[in-house]
Amino acid sequence: MKMCHLAQLGAVMLLLSACVTTNNVPSDCTGARAHTDECESLIKMATYGKQAAGFADQEDYDQAIHYYEKAAELALQFKPELYMEYTLNQALYAREKSKGTNVVHGLKGALAIMQQAVPYLEKIKNNKLRAHFYNQLGSTLDELADVEDNEKWSKGAIDAFKAAISNIDQADDPSLWADLHHSLGISYSSLYYLDRDIGNLALSQIAFNEASKSYSEKDNLERWGMSVNAIADIDAMQAFNTKDRKAVQRAINGYSSVITRLKNTKKFKYTYATSLHNLGILLQEVGKWEKKKDYLEKSYGYFDKAMDIYSEEKDLMAWISAQSNQARSVYLVALQTEDKEDFQKAARLFKNAIDNLPHDKAPIIWAKLHRRLGYVYSSYGEVFKDTAGIEYAIHYYKTALGVYEKAGYLKEGARLHQLINQSKLMQHEIPK
Repeated sequence: MKMCHLAQLGAVMLLLSACVTTNNVPSDCTGARAHTDECESLIKMATYGKQAAGFADQEDYDQAIHYYEKAAELALQFKPELYMEYTLNQALYAREKSKGTNVVHGLKGALAIMQQAVPYLEKIKNNKLRAHFYNQLGSTLDELADVEDNEKWSKGAIDAFKAAISNIDQADDPSLWADLHHSLGISYSSLYYLDRDIGNLALSQIAFNEASKSYSEKDNLERWGMSVNAIADIDAMQAFNTKDRKAVQRAINGYSSVITRLKNTKKFKYTYATSLHNLGILLQEVGKWEKKKDYLEKSYGYFDKAMDIYSEEKDLMAWISAQSNQARSVYLVALQTEDKEDFQKAARLFKNAIDNLPHDKAPIIWAKLHRRLGYVYSSYGEVFKDTAGIEYAIHYYKTALGVYEKAGYLKEGARLHQLINQSKLMQHEIPK
């Protein structure tokens, strides 16, 4: 089961100033020079940048992106550093826009913007700005990996964060160095979920440990909480592999320490919510393999608390993740109790997640929810010898299949074909 890595807490964003060139118009752009091509371009560039920043403040991201693009085009005549900063602001607001519309489309739009800037990296001598670029590239790829379950995005994010690290010196900027290692650790753990290569889990742990050395509970509480959560995630993943109770307890202790420390603080809600969410996932897995209903019920409660925060913060994708996990906990209870009401509750929760997630916002997540709802109806049909339940399962599997096939997910498509055929066979075996 995938741990929750929120974008705000995972791939740490290094935000550039909203308008980096407002005051960069040379003082000698007066008199006869005021209307030279150079000065007119500089004045336009600064004006576009200021206009973009104003639209960004109003959350009119389309206009902000438009004017940053116009400023970037003019900046190419002058310094590549100015061009890069305007370009990174375009990408940043493309990502911000995606939160309220189509997540995948927005992220791929940000990626396309940054890919256009790659040829100019060689001209930039400022290593920290290069690190900013690679960090934002890695953050974008990491978010894409999270919503599309695609190894190429995780691998790209790893390469980007490593490139960012290579452009900075730990002694010169220990905080940035730690943040980038934290992001690298998340990318390795995301890749592990997709390829199940235990080596990537080990590399993730190394990166998190490097980051944790620079975070202190006293001086940087949020980063400390993120670091403890990340190390607990590794312990949890090791527990999922080995069912090692010691690893389970280490992870529980880690999440609990963050929950206890941040419970009564008004800040750092996402870090607190991540601890709640991931502790819920851990208890869910333990409840599954030990067949303990009380663990599953506790996990439900942790997801509920995390959802309250996500709802308050208007973070739909995080809320969808918690709702889906909550539905899974109820489904696992239903498999143990074989109670109709438990199956029906699980189905309602999955449907609620589907109803709240527009199809085009994150198609693969939408398809995954339909597949999981299919599991619920398939199990219901099998337990209660109900052909209608199995028919529902086939319907939801086919809906998911259409999305996966359109996206070119051959492995997932083959698995769904298999589930559909198994369900049809099950239908024929149920006495009329």
